[in-house]
Formats: sequence, structure tokens, C-alpha cells
Amino acid sequence: MVIISRYEIIFNSRGEYAVKSVNPSICPICGGSLFVRDSRLRICIREDGHTVFYRIRRLRCKECAKIHTELPDCIMPFKRYGAACVENAVDGHNICPAEESTVRRWKRWLQTRSGVFEEMLTAQWQNQHLRPANILSAPLFFQELRNAGAGWLSKLTRHIVNCGYGLHTCFAFCP
Repeated sequence: MVIISRYEIIFNSRGEYAVKSVNPSICPICGGSLFVRDSRLRICIREDGHTVFYRIRRLRCKECAKIHTELPDCIMPFKRYGAACVENAVDGHNICPAEESTVRRWKRWLQTRSGVFEEMLTAQWQNQHLRPANILSAPLFFQELRNAGAGWLSKLTRHIVNCGYGLHTCFAFCP
């Protein structure tokens, strides 16, 4: 999976929104170039409760032959609801059409994995700066990202997924 932040959304004659990246995507596993293999339909529920159909491209790496879905950052991986909807629900705003049990599960998912997200963001920082972060005075990257305002969940998802870390989700019947 590759999360993209710069993309075009084009409404087609079938009532779907086709998503295409503005920049060339790279493989999060090996860094190779990706080419379009095919596309698939993805459903997303917006904050107003309307269902939108996105045509998402699937890309294949020329180097390692892995297949990746090119997902815009407005859609959460493995969730039916848009990123803004999930973010508002987790932040306590009541503008999400999801059931209360779903919102509770999202909040628990974020709370139980916040330490893991912090470690992933710290590891990414260390890889970019080629030096370890000072454990005693290290900035809390996850808290800084969350306090930055709207769109923090999209940024978090993009950072984690595009660095090759898996963004595991919580299903309804799994703790």
C-alpha cells in the first residue's frame, strides 16, 4: 500500500471518482518504481453520511514485483469511513455517521497503539537524520503531529505506511 497526498480526483461517467497520483509513486519495500497494473473500486463514507465510490489504482513494483494499492490520504486503510470522519470521531467531535460502538473501537485502537505510533515516528526520524534520538529529551512526535491540527490522522497514516510499516487495524470481534 502507498498513501499519496498529491493526487487528482476525476469524476467519470460511471459515477465513480478516479484517483491518480500527481507524483510518481515508489515502492515502500525496495524503493523501486511502480507501474499501473489495474484498478479496483473502493467505497468511502464521508462525514455527511454519503457513500462515495473511488476507483483506486493498483501498482506493481518493477524491482520486487510486489503489488501496492495507491490510496489517497483522504481514505483510511482498512476502514469504510474517510480519514476526516475517523479523525473527528477520535477527537470527540460528533459529526461522524458511524455507530457509537464503532467510534469507541476507533478510540480504543488509537489509545492502545499510540505508543507504537510514537516508536514508528521516532524510528523514521532516526533513519532520516542518521542518528538516534536522545531518549531522555526526545520530542514526542505523535503528540506533536496530533496537536498540529486538522489532518493529523492522514499525515500519521501516510508516514507509517509509506515507510514500510504496517498499519494494523482492529476488527469488531478482535480485541
